[in-house]
Amino acid sequence: MNSLRKVFRLALLLLAPPVCIAEVSTTVYLRDSNELLVPVDVNTALKYVDYGEVMVGTELAIVIDSNVAEHWSGRLLIEENYRNYGTLYARGDFEGFPESCLEAAGSDAAVFTAPDYWEEEDKYVQGFDLYNGFPPDANSGDWFIIDYNAIVVGDANIALYWQQDEPPFEYGLIHYVRFLQVPTRDLNIDWQVDFEDFSTLAGYWYDPNCVEPDWCEGADLDNSGLVDVNDLMLFTDYWLEKSK
Repeated sequence: MNSLRKVFRLALLLLAPPVCIAEVSTTVYLRDSNELLVPVDVNTALKYVDYGEVMVGTELAIVIDSNVAEHWSGRLLIEENYRNYGTLYARGDFEGFPESCLEAAGSDAAVFTAPDYWEEEDKYVQGFDLYNGFPPDANSGDWFIIDYNAIVVGDANIALYWQQDEPPFEYGLIHYVRFLQVPTRDLNIDWQVDFEDFSTLAGYWYDPNCVEPDWCEGADLDNSGLVDVNDLMLFTDYWLEKSK
């Protein structure tokens, strides 16, 4: 994120109370660079952590962690109203996804693909069921890591739930991880907004043929049909921004 937004987000985070329900919470990073994203708003009453704007195409890693050692199970889901906005990915090639299970979760930890249809909530979902081990094998710390790709422009919500250990095994919402997904400025898809992307934008300056779905290779950021000063201002807001 650019430096001004980083400072603003950090100030809000320091002023806001930490989100921690049943001692389990989330942290979000750029997937490959491990750069920490700082929330722009945290609301414990309404149960959300809002990270503000991320560019379409951004690849993130969501870490589920706990500050206590306990046996735990839950779900990380994109629910039906938001399924088109992004995709969650577990790490690994087979069910159990051991690469998504971090050391503190214990040797018996496992991640499984959640059913497409959640009968208890009567909704279609995409995501994963999460299970850690039992103490002392399971410890406090980072338990699971799930990747997320932002796909289309719009408000995206990812829900984290805990599950009761005993019948009726009901689920409870911990919080939503929220993003406002905006058009990418990484026009050449090299994972950083830089001079090559600016060159693409400049090459279409006042081009009268910006039409959907290409919008002049994405340079017409506001989809006005013309690459102009408004697009330049939108572009510079993300100068040197990384997207993974």
